[in-house]
Amino acid sequence: MMTTREQTACITITVAARRTGLSPSTVRRYIRLGLVSEVLTEADLAELRRIRRLTDLGVNLAGVEIILHMRRQIESLREEVARLERLVASSTLLEVPETWLRPLLSDRGDIE
Repeated sequence: MMTTREQTACITITVAARRTGLSPSTVRRYIRLGLVSEVLTEADLAELRRIRRLTDLGVNLAGVEIILHMRRQIESLREEVARLERLVASSTLLEVPETWLRPLLSDRGDIE
């Protein structure tokens, strides 16, 4: 994952509250609960907006925590799949003629 200037710029609780439509005390509460990091970034603002949407839909904070955890796991798995796809694409697979493999496989009983 690439880190951009926007993701690393620190944002105050007041600014975060204003930009997400939450109260400063609610932002502090979410920080205290570990739903977002203490040093707020643009990525945390996106999480705060997600939390707000979920709570507006009636999801309680325990459910929000589970949903956010699952989203992070999915994103991590997507990154791993992309990494593996790049690895496979960059590797050269050697094709071995079947005639070369036949003696090896027949010794094991795989080929009759």
